[in-house]
Amino acid sequence: HLRGLDAVVTLSEHTRARLVESGLDGSRVVRIYPGVTTRAPRAGPTPRVLLYAGDLDPVTARRLITCARVLPTGEGAAWRLVVACRPKGARDAEARALLRSALSAELGSGKVELLGHVDDFDGLVRRCGCQLFAADHVRKKVDLPLTLLEGLAHGLGLLALDFKPLTEIFEVAEGRGLCVGARLPLAADETQLARAFCAALPDDATLNRWRVDAPALIAAQFSS
Repeated sequence: HLRGLDAVVTLSEHTRARLVESGLDGSRVVRIYPGVTTRAPRAGPTPRVLLYAGDLDPVTARRLITCARVLPTGEGAAWRLVVACRPKGARDAEARALLRSALSAELGSGKVELLGHVDDFDGLVRRCGCQLFAADHVRKKVDLPLTLLEGLAHGLGLLALDFKPLTEIFEVAEGRGLCVGARLPLAADETQLARAFCAALPDDATLNRWRVDAPALIAAQFSS
């Protein structure tokens, strides 16, 4: 179906490489990254609040549970997690029930917040300081989810599982001398993920660097 077209546009280098490997003429396959509105770096302190705004399924829910349980709670160093996912998908209800059951204490204390559809996403992003992407897929999304790019534009760094095409966000940033977050091991078991997640949680200095570098990356490569 694609061989007869004058040009094919992909939204990541990963998809472009897959099409070329499948036999398309590379000179007619062009990668154009998705774009979002650029923003100036945020002022003021960066909240120690993690935002997960991806798809929700039982596997992802279990990763969120693992991360939520090891969030620091000490005076002046406490972190919170906001899970904001539109109810969709065949197993969304199952995943939410799992979160409510396993994290009942954390939900009750406010350490974890579980939301559905959010009318004011910009307002939600402004009260968060970092993004967590606990899914290992981008099904039914553009290659690099617009939600993540919008978060970066707002100055939110990114903790994400290391898989393609998502990892291109980090690769493009590194190529420009920017640091916008940290990658978590994809094949980690629960203990390994908890250890890697704790090690990746940024201190205030790192949060502030991500707050500056993230919008700079959007302006340089992912601007609409």
